[in-house]
Amino acid sequence: MSVSAAFGKFSVLVIRTDDLPAMTEFYRDTLGLEPKASGETFSAFHTGAGGELVLWNDAVKPFVPGFAGADLEAARADLLKRGGEPTPIDEHPGGKHFYLTDPDGNTIAFSNG
Repeated sequence: MSVSAAFGKFSVLVIRTDDLPAMTEFYRDTLGLEPKASGETFSAFHTGAGGELVLWNDAVKPFVPGFAGADLEAARADLLKRGGEPTPIDEHPGGKHFYLTDPDGNTIAFSNG
C-alpha cells in the first residue's frame, strides 16, 4: 500500500518547547534557518526543499511529524477508509489541518499549508 497523493509531502517537524524565545533565537541565529511565520505560541522556519520546522509551546508531544500541502478532504477520507481515526479539519496559522494518532500515541499532522 503506498502513501496517498492526497497526503502531500512528509516534510514538517514540530518540536515542543518550553522556551520559545530561546529556541527561536537558536534556530534562527545559530543554525541560520530562515523564518517563515511566527505567532505568540509558535515560530516556523524554512528548512530547504519545501521542508518546515515549527517550534511550538502548545504541542502535546515532544515531536510531531507532518505532511504539508495535503488535500485535506481527500486525505481524511483516505485515512478513514484505511481504518484511521483522524480528527476533524480545523483552522491553524497559515491554513487548515487535522491530526492522526498512531498506535503508540504519537501525533501526525496533515496541513494544507
